[in-house]
Amino acid sequence: MVTKSTTNKPPTTNKPTAPNKSATNQPPATNKPATNTPAKPTAPAKPAAVKSTIIAIKVHFELNTPDKKRRVIFGLEKDTQGDKVIWKINFQLLEREDTSKPFSDPIVSIDIEVDKLLHPNAEKAAKDGLTPDQSAHAIGPAADDQKAAKEGQLDQKDADQTTQDTLAT
Repeated sequence: MVTKSTTNKPPTTNKPTAPNKSATNQPPATNKPATNTPAKPTAPAKPAAVKSTIIAIKVHFELNTPDKKRRVIFGLEKDTQGDKVIWKINFQLLEREDTSKPFSDPIVSIDIEVDKLLHPNAEKAAKDGLTPDQSAHAIGPAADDQKAAKEGQLDQKDADQTTQDTLAT
């Protein structure tokens, strides 16, 4: 407990104080009353450059033609198995004649494993979205080729390559 004095004497406490010995590791006693002001916080050291790695992600981009008769859902999915990274395109094509009615079930629904050379492009598209050229390719040539493959007019491998080419544009 601190008591105040009306004279110019330093304040006294009810606790006895130990004599100031230079052999102890305590700072010398002062005649100033203790304050409860916290120490000023120091700014944290700037961390080294942090590199983030997406381990797993799944995104879908819904693309519609201007006439609203065709919709492509272009999905990208990243997964890891140990040290192996796997990117897949989840591709769905929906079409309709009457825009006043909802789309029915997809005409085409396929998963395509992305070529390893296109992994950086898949990562960028998953983070930043598809570019206008990529969107146009997905809803145009990729959708056309997937529909042709479904109808037996094109080899499925060729259609899958056209769909992967969306990431290369």
